[in-house]
Amino acid sequence: MTALLLSFFLVFPSASRAQQPLEARPLLKALAIGETLWGHDDYFQLRFKRDVEGRLIGVDAGAAVRGVWAASQKRPGEVALTRFSPDGKQAQAGTAALTLGKFRLWDDSGKAPLFAGADDFRLWQFGLGGRPVEMDVPEMRAEDFTPVPKEHGGPLVVAAYQYGTAGLRAFKPDGKLAWELADLERITSVRLDFAGLRPVLAAADGTGKISLVGLQGRVLERFQAGGNLDRVLYDQDSEGQWLYGLDSRAGSWKESLKIFRADRGRSPGEREWREAGTHDLGNITVTAWALGRFDDGPRKLVLGTSNGWVMILDRAGRLVTEARFRGKIVSLLSRDLDRDRKEELIVGVEGFSGNLFVFGRK
Repeated sequence: MTALLLSFFLVFPSASRAQQPLEARPLLKALAIGETLWGHDDYFQLRFKRDVEGRLIGVDAGAAVRGVWAASQKRPGEVALTRFSPDGKQAQAGTAALTLGKFRLWDDSGKAPLFAGADDFRLWQFGLGGRPVEMDVPEMRAEDFTPVPKEHGGPLVVAAYQYGTAGLRAFKPDGKLAWELADLERITSVRLDFAGLRPVLAAADGTGKISLVGLQGRVLERFQAGGNLDRVLYDQDSEGQWLYGLDSRAGSWKESLKIFRADRGRSPGEREWREAGTHDLGNITVTAWALGRFDDGPRKLVLGTSNGWVMILDRAGRLVTEARFRGKIVSLLSRDLDRDRKEELIVGVEGFSGNLFVFGRK
């Protein structure tokens, strides 16, 4: 009975846990639903929480920061789309005639928002109402697409495909092909994080080979990172360049996190990627991850899991704080919603109902 009750609570670490490595797992304590503590030092406070109708597919926000979009599957063939303003008020809503497994905001800079979504091997462009447009991506997986915002040469959406050979295709809002990179041997994921000084697409192939690709489709760099990395995040700031990789085949039910840093090579202009650390994440499945700048220090890595954990790590892989939610974490992102130069953490949870949480530093 006690175990059953605990599963209905948000669970947070004891004071000793927040500064310990991931391998350390001391006893947990349960707090009442509605508490907004993160770790021992109240790292975040809840700005707002909203429920959406149906099963939550995902949440997203554009660089224009007009608010947060949530997409949920009300019923087969109907997706509900809702925009919440930065203070949590419902500002816009509509539907799309689709069944989706993954959702991203494509462009929110104009009056009519544009979205991208995937279901099995199909990629769609759609808006509020109107007819969805299918884009030609052979053997695409639902995890393998990423939007490119307007300020970085978009709006485009880049999708990964594996059909004999592998590659990337970038599409314009009208569904037409903008460019294609077709010389990859394999690909398992592609991801753009545009918070860095040099936005690039980071692509993994599941065997540890990483490709960094410019937003015009040109390969900037390739290197062998080792392991079986099938998802990667790229980060760059004035202190250097980092790459975070997830190896979901480290064991039959385990995932590991690898951190790489680019050092200067032997020749001028050269650089070498060196492994800075490997961390066993234990018996979890990472379902969402993101980078966020929540204070004056470097960006931090945020991991969300299938059993509701959200963990924030520093660049050394040390646990900063964490919280547990009642359901699978389907979306994580960070945006400066209130323009205070510190980003808010946006969490999408697929639980008993679709839940959207927005947290900010105190």
